[in-house]
Amino acid sequence: MQSLDRKRPDLIILDVMFPENASADFDMARTIKREREALKDVPILMLTAVNVKFPLGFGVGDLDEDWLPVSDFVEKPVDLATLQKRVAALLEPAVN
Repeated sequence: MQSLDRKRPDLIILDVMFPENASADFDMARTIKREREALKDVPILMLTAVNVKFPLGFGVGDLDEDWLPVSDFVEKPVDLATLQKRVAALLEPAVN
């Protein structure tokens, strides 16, 4: 968070489900959108293997401003071409 506060990024990519805390980046996404005014408009792309570890059928329809305020998510493992396409789509509005 300190790094994000020092220099506003164009895009944030969060990897989910670290062994130490499976919900750490869910919490981080909420903190960014709720508590960091300067970062509220920065798109967040979440990388997740949640459907592999917990077969819940987690999908784009589960994204919402309160529970999971991210712009998009990609399931791991993700190939580079897919990641590049998703990043470009999220950055496109900032370019135009």
